[in-house]
Amino acid sequence: MTTDGPVAGVSARSGRPDGLWKLARAAWIAVTLLVLALELGGIPALFALQHARFGESLSDAGISPAVVAGLVVVANLVVVLAHLAVATLIYLRRPRDPVALLVAYTLVTNGALLPLVFTFESAAVAPAVQLGLNLVVFLGLVTSVATLYVFPDGRFVPRWTPVLLAVWTLGGFLAIFLPASPVSPASWPLALQLVILAVWVGTGLYAQLFRFGNAAGAVEQQQIKWAGLGLLAAAVTPLVYFLPNVILTTVDVSGLPNLLVNRIGPALFAVPVLAGVLLLLLMRVMSLLFPISFGVAILRYRLWDIDLVINRTLVYGSLTGAVVAIYVLIVSGLSLLLQTQTTAMTTIAATVLVALLALPLRDRLQRAVNRLLYGERDDPWAVLSRLGVMLETASQPDDLLPNLARTVAESLRLPYVAISVVEGDGSRVVAAHPPSPPTTLMQGDTLPLIYQGSIIGHLYAEIRAPGEPFSSADRRLLASLARQAGPAVHAARLTVDLQHSRQQLVFTREEERRRLRRDLHDGLGPQLASLSLKADTARNLVEDDPATAARLLFDVKTQTQDAIGDIRRLVHGLWPPALDQLGLAGALSEQASALSSANGVQIVLAAPEALPSLSAAVEVAAYRIVTEALTNVVRHAGATRCTVWLCPSETELHLAVDDDGRGVPDSYRAGVGLTSMRERAEELGGAFRIERLPEGGTRVVASLPVAVVI
Repeated sequence: MTTDGPVAGVSARSGRPDGLWKLARAAWIAVTLLVLALELGGIPALFALQHARFGESLSDAGISPAVVAGLVVVANLVVVLAHLAVATLIYLRRPRDPVALLVAYTLVTNGALLPLVFTFESAAVAPAVQLGLNLVVFLGLVTSVATLYVFPDGRFVPRWTPVLLAVWTLGGFLAIFLPASPVSPASWPLALQLVILAVWVGTGLYAQLFRFGNAAGAVEQQQIKWAGLGLLAAAVTPLVYFLPNVILTTVDVSGLPNLLVNRIGPALFAVPVLAGVLLLLLMRVMSLLFPISFGVAILRYRLWDIDLVINRTLVYGSLTGAVVAIYVLIVSGLSLLLQTQTTAMTTIAATVLVALLALPLRDRLQRAVNRLLYGERDDPWAVLSRLGVMLETASQPDDLLPNLARTVAESLRLPYVAISVVEGDGSRVVAAHPPSPPTTLMQGDTLPLIYQGSIIGHLYAEIRAPGEPFSSADRRLLASLARQAGPAVHAARLTVDLQHSRQQLVFTREEERRRLRRDLHDGLGPQLASLSLKADTARNLVEDDPATAARLLFDVKTQTQDAIGDIRRLVHGLWPPALDQLGLAGALSEQASALSSANGVQIVLAAPEALPSLSAAVEVAAYRIVTEALTNVVRHAGATRCTVWLCPSETELHLAVDDDGRGVPDSYRAGVGLTSMRERAEELGGAFRIERLPEGGTRVVASLPVAVVI
């Protein structure tokens, strides 16, 4: 949920007057104080109740009734305080959000519901205390079903739920405050009350299921799942205690004592009594699932932006429950093992063992909660290892980048991750997880993917929720993943480029064959056929009409010269003859002289006296790149001077063409000539770039490997 700043006189979310809104928030404070007063004031009564309930049986079993009663009191207090803590945080962090306030009411009242019922179930209380208890129970019942009808976005779904909420509110009021009234459900038969209770719970669950299937987006669906866990805990928790007790009270096998009354042998404590205590404590621990589940629903998608505090609440709430359970088990186990009543030494031993276990347990709980909320950011080596395995086992090149995006997203619990590669002046997304981006992208982080010092792409990681930037641990792990992903993206791009190059080679070869066929069939073929006809005609006329025969032979000579020129042009297109006659440096010098004299641009060739032996592919690529660059200089640069540099090394031949013209603009679109030069360099494994000189003019640079495997 997100809200803007409040409008004067009106609450930001609901449009209600500020006065009514302030009254609702003040009432929450009053209810919270009432719950605290009832809970703290009822501690002596609860202690006395539990002491009397288990005292005789526990004493016979050698267990201190005061210790057990104290544990029950502490467990109840922990449950209530856990609910109050989460509710208070929500109340403070979202002061203008009605759904947040409703959930805060629900947590406060429901957290105290069972503890208060246990406390005052058989004690005589003052009318004022009974009124407060009734109010808490009433608010707990009403806010629970209201939360089911509107969670998580504040809309009533389905549309008939407001009517039902009014019915439940009226029925709950009558049952709790006027139980003797004929119209009160409390005066109806038990079977009918159970049916009403089932309908009450069922409509709330149906509302959440209906919302999940018909009216919720992806984020809301996840929140509903977590809320469902809390509802399941709320439904199952009472059964954990009451059902086993009901079963045990019915066990009365002839010849055996009733398991709820007697113990089994003097050496053992009363098994059913201990079971009852453990079940009671287990029920209180399970009650923590209700606030925890709503906390996770909030945290998982950062509904109310209270991540760190709720994180600690989840950890220490779970730790408290675990410590209580471990303490009870240790005390009971030592009493059984030593066959003695619980003593100070037993308690001290249990406390020491719990203290030794508390820190490792807290660390494990912290890691588990962090993994649930943030993925494996606290275990970067595991993430990097998984990424390495994924890169090693990728069966298809096309699967590499999608798997990479999925690994990053799943490891850090991110809603969206995209990988883009640089193409020319822009970039293109080549892989993402999920494939379709969210409807509204938030402020994510974009990290460069670098290979050999060059940015070849970017990794985009969407933040988990609005207003929640990545932590330093998140950014460190993302940076490590980006470093590992750079070579993988480069390899994937090379694979794609190789496929495109193969396709381009096939396309170019077939186009060249088509051009040669057309030139030979449409040009040279008719010329040679015409020459043959004219030669036959001249032979027939050489005796009867020598003059005509001579004219035809002259035409044959002219056409033969034209055909030779066409053949030379075809051969030059396949391989520049000047390279065979003059070598690379000589051929470039001849081309430079021809362009210089024809266009008035002074072109100078700077090359060593002797170039190393070069393969035919490198020679023709260098010749084509330089001649294309010189053509661009004389046509477009407006230059007066141009220098061609040939600088061979042991592994590469470096080419550069500098001019003093107007220079390449800051933003330009590569034409056919530049694209052709780049392709000629890169298809041999070389590099090509064009840059603006500081003093003005343009430099075209290419590097070609000397040893090219063909």
